[in-house]
Amino acid sequence: MVERNGGAKMEAKLVKMGNSYGVRIPKAMRLGAGLKDKVVIEQKDNRIIISTPAEPRVGWAAAAAEIAALGEDELLLPDVFADEDFVE
Repeated sequence: MVERNGGAKMEAKLVKMGNSYGVRIPKAMRLGAGLKDKVVIEQKDNRIIISTPAEPRVGWAAAAAEIAALGEDELLLPDVFADEDFVE
């Protein structure tokens, strides 16, 4: 494994797995990239990019706060229970 520009580079062999192929990722590379149980595999031109998946709802709290600060967080539909007595 060759380290360069804050990362690492190595040559690996493709391993046949049924109708698919796999690549063994060394532990040091996996940990260095922050890879866990799931990854995103993307194909661009002649490259395959393996990365960590985006965290769901990242930034939603900040976006909701910004919308509220602008006063744009009113209900789009009226409250359907506003005119009804709701007893538990």
